[in-house]
Amino acid sequence: MKMGKLFSSIATATMVLTTLAPAAVANAATGYPLTNDGVSSTQSNSASLPAATNSSENSNSGSVTATSDASVNVVDGYLILQSVPNFGFGAAVAGNYANLVNYDSAKQGVNDGNTDGLLTILDSRHSSKDASSPQDGMGFALTLALGGFNHNGTTTPTRPDTDKFSLHFVRNAKGLQEILNKNNTHSDRLTAKSISVEEGATDPLTFVTADSGKSGGNHTWKFGGNDVNLYVPASAVKGQWYATMTWTLNANVS
Repeated sequence: MKMGKLFSSIATATMVLTTLAPAAVANAATGYPLTNDGVSSTQSNSASLPAATNSSENSNSGSVTATSDASVNVVDGYLILQSVPNFGFGAAVAGNYANLVNYDSAKQGVNDGNTDGLLTILDSRHSSKDASSPQDGMGFALTLALGGFNHNGTTTPTRPDTDKFSLHFVRNAKGLQEILNKNNTHSDRLTAKSISVEEGATDPLTFVTADSGKSGGNHTWKFGGNDVNLYVPASAVKGQWYATMTWTLNANVS
């Protein structure tokens, strides 16, 4: 009697394994989860990344699939300042110009700047103010001001009023317009100015302008090392210096 039960259990187990085997093979094409020790013995259709394409090493078969999200917020009727860049000039020698080397902020987390060098403006307004008309824009002006540079010490060393930091957009106006996003069909309708901004100046300088009916669309600049540099005054002592750039987008309602 006991022997009969044993054979019955073995037969049942064999049937279960035979039934599960095809499912395991089917799951093989979905990838193999990785653990800290390598490939996991557990196969799953919903494995999180990282996942290997095959449970065998150095295999040229199998595949792995993952999902991610894409999103966009479509706007209509608004003028939007979407992004402004941080400018990092790395290490510099006093009395010299420093080239743009990265987009790091000296004061992490306290401003709106991005670390991709992007300046982006969106104009989804209708110049006729009719919602059914084209989103051709109503014009705008973008200005830039450079605050006074501060030293990372407990106090900022005194410097002569005539010896100041200044930010320079190296390219001429035509060159600045060339770095507009090529996908922007209205890039030829904007006017970019090559400006030099001195720290602490009372009035901001106009950087980009566009007329009503010509400003619609997404406008994006990506600044690189050949586009911007910073003059470091001879009176600047060693250490980290930082300033706040203020970008102001004004709606042109004329």
